[in-house]
Amino acid sequence: MKSSKVSLIKSKAGLTKWLEYEGETLSYSIITNKRLKHLYIQIDPQKGVIVKTPYSSYDHVHHIVTQKAAWIFTKIKATQERITVPKLFEEEGKILYLGEHILLHVTNA
Repeated sequence: MKSSKVSLIKSKAGLTKWLEYEGETLSYSIITNKRLKHLYIQIDPQKGVIVKTPYSSYDHVHHIVTQKAAWIFTKIKATQERITVPKLFEEEGKILYLGEHILLHVTNA
């Protein structure tokens, strides 16, 4: 059975909620904008999970985030596993350009 706990804190960026899903904790911010037509879940490596919604019902937003929690955790793990360009330079010194790996030589000027 899937268990979940919730807590919420009001901040400058909107409402921040925590959701405990299968032993992992997920914090997400809720931003309400009446101009929006749909609910959007944005996963940003620096800002975390942001839920933009036209609704003012936080219970409805929490219900949707609880439904999508497995998807959110897979996307968070995928963003953490991505190799960034500076990391690639440090490890191998190769980049992919037009389908070919090119070795880079960096010199100090």
